[in-house]
Amino acid sequence: MYQNHVLFTSSMMEKHVKEQEPNDDEWGNPPSPNTPENIQKAFRAQMILGIAALIFISLPAIVLWLVKK
Repeated sequence: MYQNHVLFTSSMMEKHVKEQEPNDDEWGNPPSPNTPENIQKAFRAQMILGIAALIFISLPAIVLWLVKK
């Protein structure tokens, strides 16, 4: 019974793979233009990510410092 299940699952996967044809023309969404508004939004997003990364990277050290104190 287990072998039948494995064969059925693998045949379903093969069918699914065969249905998906590669499309080399599809590259996703084009990048947004460099307008002043988009540059400002990108800078703000990068600052938020940088601050969040700094907090989460330094958080273990701060917690250890508070626990050992």
